[in-house]
Amino acid sequence: MPVLQTGCQGAGMYLIIFNPTAGAGRSFKALETVERILKERRIEYTVQKTEYQQHAISLAREAAGKGYEGILSV
Repeated sequence: MPVLQTGCQGAGMYLIIFNPTAGAGRSFKALETVERILKERRIEYTVQKTEYQQHAISLAREAAGKGYEGILSV
C-alpha cells in the first residue's frame, strides 16, 4: 500500500484513498483541496493511491479496523 504523504500533527488521523484516474484527472484537484483543508485544521492524514480496479474497496476494508478517525475517497 503506497503512502504518498502524511500531513500535519493534530486531531485524529484520516485516510484519503486517492484514485488518480477518476474524473478524467479531476481527482488531483479534489485531493489538493482536501489536503489543504486538513493541513489548515492541523489534522493528520495519510494518502493511499489506488493501483487497480476495485482497489479502493480493499483499501477501505483494510483501513476500517485500524482506528482511523475517518476515511475519505477522492
